[in-house]
Amino acid sequence: MTDCIDTAFLMKSYGFSLYTVAGLPENIKITSPIDFYIFRAIIDARENSQIFG
Repeated sequence: MTDCIDTAFLMKSYGFSLYTVAGLPENIKITSPIDFYIFRAIIDARENSQIFG
């Protein structure tokens, strides 16, 4: 199979059942430079909230 767009599509095409699960909104996929900056902002905000309460 050569026309797979992602691993979920591949697994579904081989007959596996797929399920969605709840997760944290900051669990992002980093695929571009802007995604990295969003990730960095999330980490900075989390660190600041720990420091400043």
